[in-house]
Amino acid sequence: MNIISLVSYPFLPARSGGQKGIALFYKYFSRHHQVTVITTRKNQPDAAVGYELLNILPNARTRYFNPFIFFRVRKQIREKKATHLILEHPYYGWLGILLKKFCGVRLVVHSHNMEGKRWKSLGKWWWPILWNYERLTHRQADFNFFIQDEDRNYAISAFGLDPASCLTVSFGTEIPGPLPLEARQAARSQLHEQLQIPGHIPLLLFNGAFGYAPNREALDSLLFKLNPILQGKDIPYRILVLGLDIPEAIRHASYPSVLVLGFAENLELYLNGCQVFLNTVVSGGG
Repeated sequence: MNIISLVSYPFLPARSGGQKGIALFYKYFSRHHQVTVITTRKNQPDAAVGYELLNILPNARTRYFNPFIFFRVRKQIREKKATHLILEHPYYGWLGILLKKFCGVRLVVHSHNMEGKRWKSLGKWWWPILWNYERLTHRQADFNFFIQDEDRNYAISAFGLDPASCLTVSFGTEIPGPLPLEARQAARSQLHEQLQIPGHIPLLLFNGAFGYAPNREALDSLLFKLNPILQGKDIPYRILVLGLDIPEAIRHASYPSVLVLGFAENLELYLNGCQVFLNTVVSGGG
């Protein structure tokens, strides 16, 4: 099979969880099939591992309904003799449906959230429009990938999809398995020394991309709701806040028992060295 994928936003170099999910998916998928990823100009082709990346889509928001993109992608489908087209998210559904009809490719939709439900939880008035568009896109696809069984089951029921055309493809990782206890203890000792935290104090990790509103709300909940409760328990702990786009007001403020560290190049050190991973997200998805 020759496969062309459409990724409609920057994901290389991969820094956030969603970006890493797509990058890893194609890194390993391309070991079995010929893959060309078509994406926006803000992506770096030399960061693609195992597949060809063409950053030929415009960065402007109008790219989502720019009809001229049809001709760019059609040209690549013909040149690559592509047999399948993968859409990352349903937003290019209109384009995928047209290319399926006029180029004869089989259409695959790779879902990362139930987008209609997600925007409903964020209070957007237009969520029913997106929900119906998402439903149409999945129904026109020859095959659908979902990030978890809950999403797959929902789509089968709500969108009326054939279960045989739906597969759960969970978020991948290159970590082969749990680290040995000695390695985790070594990572913890390194963090305690690096951050000058006494060794008896447990480390709690909160990580995210805070340009995304639900993650920012979760950070506020952690700092202004959860942390005051923990402060009242008279127990030792340190919360380490990592991630992109932390607001400057938070980065330069001081919170008891909290260290706001920003983006970490070596996230694995923190994942291995902290005892608890916190998740205070209550809306949205991802």
